[in-house]
Amino acid sequence: MLQKRLPTAEFEIMNTIWSMTEPVTSVQVAEHLTGKPLKQQTIVTVLSRLEKKGFLRSVKPGKERNYYVVIDRESYMQFEAQQFRAKFSQKSAFALMRAFYGDETLPQEQIDELRAWLDERSPSK
Repeated sequence: MLQKRLPTAEFEIMNTIWSMTEPVTSVQVAEHLTGKPLKQQTIVTVLSRLEKKGFLRSVKPGKERNYYVVIDRESYMQFEAQQFRAKFSQKSAFALMRAFYGDETLPQEQIDELRAWLDERSPSK
């Protein structure tokens, strides 16, 4: 079970790995990273930390260590959302949605998706 948010550098590397096909190597991660380039040793260090935190597992069949995702993007997104909700929502889903979108007009498709999602969770069902 997740207990802490990932620091920015660890999140950026996990986000990169989530978008790749497994297994991944540190060299492949370096090639796919966007933004500020990181030294290879820094990537290896972060991958090791992610493995210790339970986000990744690895095997070393040869020279290069292969990494596999243990905690998927969806699970981490749910964890982050729960943390955010606990901090800012004051137990009101409406207040949270209003804070996200303010006076912005939502496309009808998104409104329909939200309505269907809310209907599924309605206690009157």
